[in-house]
Amino acid sequence: MPQSTATLEIEPNQVNPATDPQPGDAAAAAVSSTAASEPPAGCPQCGNLESWGRSSWCPECGYYPRLGTSIGRASGEGSQAAACAAPKSPREVWEQMPVWMKILCGGILAIVAESILVRAATADASLVRSVWGVLQLVMGFGVFAMFHAIAAMKASMSNNRIGLIDALMHPGEAWRPTIDELPKTARRVWLAAWGLTAALCALGIVGGIRFSALVDDWGFRKRVDPTLTARMRSSANQKTEGGVTLAAQTARRGDIEVLALDCVVVGYTMNTRDGVISNLLLASLIDGELRYVGTVAKGIPEGIGNELAERLSQLKRNVPVVKCRASGIWVKPIVACKANFTSWTDDKLMIDPEFQELMAEVDYVE
Repeated sequence: MPQSTATLEIEPNQVNPATDPQPGDAAAAAVSSTAASEPPAGCPQCGNLESWGRSSWCPECGYYPRLGTSIGRASGEGSQAAACAAPKSPREVWEQMPVWMKILCGGILAIVAESILVRAATADASLVRSVWGVLQLVMGFGVFAMFHAIAAMKASMSNNRIGLIDALMHPGEAWRPTIDELPKTARRVWLAAWGLTAALCALGIVGGIRFSALVDDWGFRKRVDPTLTARMRSSANQKTEGGVTLAAQTARRGDIEVLALDCVVVGYTMNTRDGVISNLLLASLIDGELRYVGTVAKGIPEGIGNELAERLSQLKRNVPVVKCRASGIWVKPIVACKANFTSWTDDKLMIDPEFQELMAEVDYVE
């Protein structure tokens, strides 16, 4: 029996719902494709889907993912809500800090406390404080410099415009990539900040660093006559061979020609009213031995006087190293100076002495 076949004829403009896409399907497919190709957007803190643009924080709640904390709302209602949610006590501030920042602050406080403890436990002019201060300064600055160089190198790898000069003149630019990568780079930030804190505390809290020694060691101050230096290195009662007398040089005091002599300070007197040095008791090499040559009060600048007061207070001794007619506070013959005078007395004392300049310190052996 022949089968009949029904043919469905569709006009050219008629849409077949079984095979042709519906009008809304293309838009849905485009949205679906876009959603599949783009990563999900939104703030992990508040769920805001507003675009961040080129910012690194949410414009709604101010959340900064790389820091792990909120920096505050952008404006309007957000700012008002942030003000309401702001921490009301130091404890809340501490609780809202990310862990890496808590470690950073804890290390800084520990270094400051250590510096205060060292200052309280050591005398003002003690060797222990001086050595500790120098070591803390050198080590702290060294650690900071090393990690600053590492941060600058990392920055130059991501931005070829940052060079050595930029690392010195614009340190913020050198540290920007490191800050942007927090908390992954927290260790670098910790050590640099702790090193800088240690160096600053060594200068501002520990103290005891005598920078004038650098001037002495580098030769900015003239050194005394080698004969006198050799005498200072010998025993107190030993004469140098040949009975040498240190020769006085000629100098000018205004229009007058005078004599100038290298001396060491063996004592001093203080003005009880203002605590300023009033006289320096001097000695020099006479007939092969260290002898008292006079007292000088004229010509000592205020700055030099303050430096001498601080330095000589560290060199006190009970008795003078030479026989002396005057009285004063006796010190080891280490601080040296040049004095000018008009002439000698018969017993080798300077007539009308005047302070000329402070010289490099000399070695002295008891």
